[in-house]
Amino acid sequence: KESNDTLEKVGEAAGKIGEKSEALGKKLLPVTAGVAAVGAGAMKSFNELDSGYDTIITKTGATGDALDGLQSSMDTVFSELPIEAETAGIAIGEVNTRFGSTGETLEDLSKKFIEFAEINGTDLNNSIDSVDAIMTKFNVDSSQTGSVLGLLTKAGQDTGISMDTLQNSLSTNGATLKEMGLDLTSSVNLLAQFEANGVDATTALAGLKKAQQNATAEGKTLEQALGETIEGIKNAGSETEALQIATELFGKKGAAEMTQAIREGRLSVDDLSGSLDDYATTVEDTFNATLDPPDKAKVALNNLKLAGSDLASTGMEMLSPMLEKVTEKVKTFTEWFRNLSDGQKETIVKIALLVAAIGP
Repeated sequence: KESNDTLEKVGEAAGKIGEKSEALGKKLLPVTAGVAAVGAGAMKSFNELDSGYDTIITKTGATGDALDGLQSSMDTVFSELPIEAETAGIAIGEVNTRFGSTGETLEDLSKKFIEFAEINGTDLNNSIDSVDAIMTKFNVDSSQTGSVLGLLTKAGQDTGISMDTLQNSLSTNGATLKEMGLDLTSSVNLLAQFEANGVDATTALAGLKKAQQNATAEGKTLEQALGETIEGIKNAGSETEALQIATELFGKKGAAEMTQAIREGRLSVDDLSGSLDDYATTVEDTFNATLDPPDKAKVALNNLKLAGSDLASTGMEMLSPMLEKVTEKVKTFTEWFRNLSDGQKETIVKIALLVAAIGP
């Protein structure tokens, strides 16, 4: 009887504990769900940032302190622009490889290339490689990269020429343009006029090269000879006369193309020259003008992702030792269980099933 009374009291106490546990569980459920959501978001952010970090490693092969510096620069770029982490990783990795930049210089150049690719609709990786090759060809210092990007962008805005077309033309005809004594600014503006107005760049440059040779022979600069010739072609009384004037300077190969372009007002050499410094802020100004509230929200979200990534990274650092211990215990148990007889294994499984059934 005493045992029954005791069991009854124990049962009542257990019931009260159960009720309190259920109430506490209901209160903790939202908190638990919130913690789970934060954890899931943090891991997702970590994976996204890690993808960008991996891109940097792939492109640069950096390790140790050098890698830490590049990853820190990626975080800065990612926190200031409405972009994906992968985009920031591509920019940091490729700019570092091509230009050898680090720190604030790397961050500034990377942001400019991202903005350039965004407003001109070009592939980021290809843009970095192509611009680097063009600058090398024309002996332009890396400190003027932002101005070069602005120059190319302005040429596209003024003439409608695509960046891919302009960059390909500069790469193909760069040697000829340099041989003619044209710097990068003059070359970009001239090629932009050619392409935008339907003038075949190869034919026109062949004519200009011939014009330079003739001008040099007469003791004139290319600019002087071109100015005189263009005026003569514009004011010629007939197409035949205009073609004859052009042939004398450009030679037969480029005469017809140049004559038609000049007569139709599609070619001018008056505004080819200029300073690269004039285009220093073109890309940044254009990009900032395109930003809207969703873009600004994206920047804020990127900063939240950075915080989440740090949280996940810290959590995993703390969990790793624990997981290693658990893993070792599981391995030990697995090895022990594997060495038991079939009868022992069967008995243990039956006990486990019985406990599982009693548990609820």
